[in-house]
Amino acid sequence: MKVSTIMNRFPKTIAPTDSLIRARDLMVWGEYRHLPVLDSETERLVGILSERDITQHQSRTGENV
Repeated sequence: MKVSTIMNRFPKTIAPTDSLIRARDLMVWGEYRHLPVLDSETERLVGILSERDITQHQSRTGENV
Protein backbone atom coordinates (compact mmCIF):
# COMPACT_ATOMS: atom_id res chain seq x y z
CA MET A 1 0.00 0.00 0.00
CA LYS A 2 1.20 3.51 -0.84
CA VAL A 3 0.80 6.68 1.19
CA SER A 4 -1.26 8.19 -1.62
CA THR A 5 -4.04 5.67 -1.00
CA ILE A 6 -4.78 6.97 2.51
CA MET A 7 -3.47 10.55 2.56
CA ASN A 8 -5.73 13.58 2.66
CA ARG A 9 -5.24 15.54 -0.56
CA PHE A 10 -6.84 18.72 0.82
CA PRO A 11 -5.79 19.07 4.47
CA LYS A 12 -6.86 21.95 6.69
CA THR A 13 -3.97 24.36 7.11
CA ILE A 14 -3.02 27.33 9.25
CA ALA A 15 -0.70 30.29 8.78
CA PRO A 16 2.20 31.21 11.08
CA THR A 17 0.26 34.35 12.05
CA ASP A 18 -2.84 32.42 13.20
CA SER A 19 -3.47 32.18 16.93
CA LEU A 20 -2.95 29.03 18.95
CA ILE A 21 -6.61 29.24 19.90
CA ARG A 22 -7.61 29.02 16.22
CA ALA A 23 -5.24 26.10 15.69
CA ARG A 24 -6.57 24.26 18.73
CA ASP A 25 -10.18 24.89 17.68
CA LEU A 26 -9.49 23.52 14.18
CA MET A 27 -7.91 20.44 15.73
CA VAL A 28 -10.85 19.86 18.07
CA TRP A 29 -13.62 20.51 15.53
CA GLY A 30 -11.97 18.55 12.74
CA GLU A 31 -10.53 15.83 14.98
CA TYR A 32 -7.02 16.53 13.64
CA ARG A 33 -3.84 15.85 15.57
CA HIS A 34 -1.57 17.81 13.23
CA LEU A 35 -1.94 20.90 11.06
CA PRO A 36 0.38 21.92 8.22
CA VAL A 37 1.58 25.50 8.60
CA LEU A 38 1.69 27.33 5.26
CA ASP A 39 3.23 30.70 4.49
CA SER A 40 0.22 32.76 3.43
CA GLU A 41 2.06 34.57 0.62
CA THR A 42 3.91 31.68 -1.02
CA GLU A 43 1.67 28.83 0.19
CA ARG A 44 4.82 26.87 0.99
CA LEU A 45 4.98 24.50 3.92
CA VAL A 46 6.93 26.09 6.78
CA GLY A 47 6.10 23.59 9.52
CA ILE A 48 3.71 21.17 11.18
CA LEU A 49 1.87 22.00 14.40
CA SER A 50 0.82 19.07 16.57
CA GLU A 51 -1.45 18.64 19.57
CA ARG A 52 1.69 17.81 21.52
CA ASP A 53 3.25 21.17 20.55
CA ILE A 54 0.25 22.98 22.02
CA THR A 55 0.19 20.81 25.15
CA GLN A 56 3.91 21.38 25.77
CA HIS A 57 3.48 25.13 25.26
CA GLN A 58 0.67 25.15 27.82
CA SER A 59 2.70 23.21 30.39
CA ARG A 60 5.77 25.46 29.93
CA THR A 61 3.94 28.79 30.01
CA GLY A 62 0.82 28.02 32.03
CA GLU A 63 -1.11 29.70 29.23
CA ASN A 64 -4.58 28.27 28.73
CA VAL A 65 -4.97 27.99 24.96
